Amino acid sequence: MATLSPYVRGEIETSFPNMKIISVEDGRHAVVKGAVLMGEKPRDIIERRARFTYGFDFSPGFKEGQHPEKFKVYWEGKAHCRGVFRKLIEAGQILQYNQQFSRDSFHTRRLQGNKHVACSISLWRSPLPNPTYCYDEGDQCEKVATITAQAPPEGWPDRVNCTNTLIVGETELTVKTFIKEAGQELKTTIDFL
Repeated sequence: MATLSPYVRGEIETSFPNMKIISVEDGRHAVVKGAVLMGEKPRDIIERRARFTYGFDFSPGFKEGQHPEKFKVYWEGKAHCRGVFRKLIEAGQILQYNQQFSRDSFHTRRLQGNKHVACSISLWRSPLPNPTYCYDEGDQCEKVATITAQAPPEGWPDRVNCTNTLIVGETELTVKTFIKEAGQELKTTIDFL
């Protein structure tokens, strides 16, 4: 029996005196072998448990008494609540390879001065199961990706409709935004382990 760390082996033997300790020969290669075997498995049976809750931020109309005043912003003359967390995946949730989670959203560009302002969508994560606000320290949120779409030469229409999608990979999430009016798809990939 071989072990890479006599100290670790001794601690295990001390902690579990009534158990037989078996040390695999050349055990450090087990991780590599596991990765190779995982690559050979059909991907549709690979599952992962999400370590974080993932969601997009959005800015709905501001509701007095419901939304915190500190997140109140104005866009095109209307009050909005900045950075509301819109959950797609919850921490601990079982995820399968190629599983998709989508949300529709929209951006308003009614004012002439906003017709050429870029549209952005941000993906956030939190270790908490139900974060409420991306910018509230208590929700422990962290921005992990932003996709920005530049305006077409003629400018945006009054309402820009998007479909935002998360696609589960083996060790990553693909973030896609499809902008319907422009027929444009943007994407980025992030590590989610």
